[in-house]
Amino acid sequence: MSLTGKISALSLLCILGLSITSCNDVKNFKPRPTSTPAINAQDPDITIPDAQDFKPATSEDAAPPLPPNAPVLFPDPAANVFGPPLVPFGGDGHEHRGNGDSDSESCDMRECKKDSDCHRKNSCTISSCHNSKCVYRPIPGCAFCNNANDCSPGPVCKTTTCDNNRCTYTPIEGCPSLLFITIMPVDVVIAQNATVQYDAIGFFSDGTTRDITTEVTWSSSDTTIATISNAIGTQGLAVGIQDGVTTISATLDGVMASTTLTVVIGCVTAPANLVSWWPGDLNANDIADSNNGIFNGSYVPGEVKEAFSGFNTTTYVTVPRNQNLQPQTLTVDAWVNGPTSTAYETYILDQGNAPDCSGGASYALYTNYPGPAGITFYISDGTNFYKAVAPDFSWDGNWHFVAGTYDGASVNLYVDGNLVASEGAAVIINYDLYDNNFYIGHYPQCSDAAFAGAIDEVEVYDRALTLAEIQSIYNAKNAGKCKPIQ
Repeated sequence: MSLTGKISALSLLCILGLSITSCNDVKNFKPRPTSTPAINAQDPDITIPDAQDFKPATSEDAAPPLPPNAPVLFPDPAANVFGPPLVPFGGDGHEHRGNGDSDSESCDMRECKKDSDCHRKNSCTISSCHNSKCVYRPIPGCAFCNNANDCSPGPVCKTTTCDNNRCTYTPIEGCPSLLFITIMPVDVVIAQNATVQYDAIGFFSDGTTRDITTEVTWSSSDTTIATISNAIGTQGLAVGIQDGVTTISATLDGVMASTTLTVVIGCVTAPANLVSWWPGDLNANDIADSNNGIFNGSYVPGEVKEAFSGFNTTTYVTVPRNQNLQPQTLTVDAWVNGPTSTAYETYILDQGNAPDCSGGASYALYTNYPGPAGITFYISDGTNFYKAVAPDFSWDGNWHFVAGTYDGASVNLYVDGNLVASEGAAVIINYDLYDNNFYIGHYPQCSDAAFAGAIDEVEVYDRALTLAEIQSIYNAKNAGKCKPIQ
């Protein structure tokens, strides 16, 4: 019988070193500690029960429970689901990792008179002769290795070695101690099934800092809400499971840091490389960065909560110049609602202004020139404009999601999750203009360039989003993107 999926109850008894007289005699055995467990010479905190500490039970005894200090070898002992630790040696004298050919191999019933009659154990396995039968058990807490690469990374200030086929962690003399840990990002909100990568930075007694993301132990206080990985290659990667709040912690050498992770069902996690985000929720604050705007206009119900409105020659959002709003690859997007009377050459958003109407911006979303009014996204290299123009768009008094991207090779325009226009352009965007502020709802150098409708959820990314990412934002509709905790 294969041991890959399950092992017999007899095998479990053998691993735990129970007293047995035959491979068929299982149900009459019950562990009964009769002496003080031995001390593990290499790790005093780990005790090793000796095989002779267990005696056969009487016929009145119930089903055998596990001894209190026995190692937990199976995720579900009741089902005898085989886990990664070694199972007892088979009759061939070699260690088996769940691939034995029969029950007899998983429990060596050969005769013995003393321990040395039993086959040689590895450094993480105890062998003994009990009741004239060879019994083999893994040592609790012992990690078997062939070389140091088989061992998990050691704590800070400890070297990892493989000594006598055992993973050993040795303190480094004079090594600075860990004082505290910081976790980034903090207080994150993600959608169900979305992921977020956490990083841990350690601060040490000698004043140094370093990335310890792969050294800490990550945990989630409620794994029904979100889980976080400790697996090599994905340490610190959390996954949202269901609606709620959990605490994410990183622990190393007795030092711990924590932050909250909120999982929301319905909203979508904002794609990576978000620079600024102005939701228009009764203020002009940037909730992704510090590019807060100034706005003295009004607010109306938007696609997601509230939206900017009431634009005119003196009422619009002004965001002071910041170089992080001047990338060479980018995405801008917003929910917009314009009446059927929307005029052409009015601006949804624009980065920088020339000294007159004809000079244009570094990049912009606007309602076309010349008419009729539609939607255009353009970039400028200071001499020419490279435009993606929606061919058949008409303003109808409803909310529409518009996005413009530039990937260094082409200018692209998306409307309601669909790519509607693209133009080749491999140029450098010119950001040296007369006015280099960022504006929402107007192009201040033109007296009649104020947008007549409402604008909601304005964003700037420093890369071109993919079609799938743009569609995910559009498909979230009024659930919107998951906002950070304020």
